Amino acid sequence: MFGIGLLFVGAPFLPGAAGNMDFLKFASFLWLFALFAASVGAYFLKYRVTIEGGRVSVGSYFKREFSISDIVEVRRIDGSRSAQLEISLRNGRNVTISGLVADFDSLASLITGHGGR
Repeated sequence: MFGIGLLFVGAPFLPGAAGNMDFLKFASFLWLFALFAASVGAYFLKYRVTIEGGRVSVGSYFKREFSISDIVEVRRIDGSRSAQLEISLRNGRNVTISGLVADFDSLASLITGHGGR
């Protein structure tokens, strides 16, 4: 994603790339795409699921935290591309964890083993 962002940052400087458009308008349009690509890349790099001391933390920019003892139900949903965990908490909130995280199977078995206790 960061490479794509760099491509969009450098594209306005290619000869004739802007065509009949004003350089600043053309460059700012592409730089918005670069900013978006960098934001998505940073989100994927920062996304974490951690379990420490009976607390689970899920997220990238805005983390959701809950206690393992607050888990009421855990469902593993196997999709066509990846699986996901849907966790229902005692307070009514639902948290979804993507199956694309590293060691998803061990994470799923750990959380499923504590669900509903």
